[in-house]
Amino acid sequence: MKSFLRKRRAGGFTLIELMIVVAIVAILALLAIFGVSKFLATAKTAEATNTIGQINKLSMQAYEREMATPELLVAGGSGTSNIHAFCGTSDAVPANLTDVANKKYTPKAAGDYLLAGAKNSNVNGWRCLKHDMNEAQYYQYQYTKGAAPTLGAIGGLPAGASWLAEAAGDLDGDATIARFVTGGGLSAQATPVPFTQIVQENPEE
Repeated sequence: MKSFLRKRRAGGFTLIELMIVVAIVAILALLAIFGVSKFLATAKTAEATNTIGQINKLSMQAYEREMATPELLVAGGSGTSNIHAFCGTSDAVPANLTDVANKKYTPKAAGDYLLAGAKNSNVNGWRCLKHDMNEAQYYQYQYTKGAAPTLGAIGGLPAGASWLAEAAGDLDGDATIARFVTGGGLSAQATPVPFTQIVQENPEE
């Protein structure tokens, strides 16, 4: 009996048993890596959808503000030039899509978004929208006044857009571009109405 137990202990695991354990561990590791990658891609995608959603709101708020053009008034006269208008098209931030290809871009301290310029004033661009980003970003953003997206063609947009908020990126650096576009237009009552959805193309690229 003692001899049998001694032989049993000395036998250990067989090669097949070890291979099965290694295979199970490898499968679990692959599933964990896939799950983490999926989670990170979803988190980065949320940055794009949240940001263009915020730009959408700011565009409507800017339209609701009354913009007055300078004019000379006579004594007792009143101005007639108060208007509601969408902000003019912004510059893209960052300027080059390669700056966010498989990496983050940190807006310049001087202000990529609020720095004064031809496309950044009280009636144009990010300054008009009062939009700023201080944290690192995974996507390129642009606001467009008009009906055509400027960061690349994308299907499925409603016709007659008065403004668009766009995001473009390349999370994995494979040159396949992810695009997110939303926006809105004017209703029959001349009030800004947002799109009901965000149009997406290659959202996890």
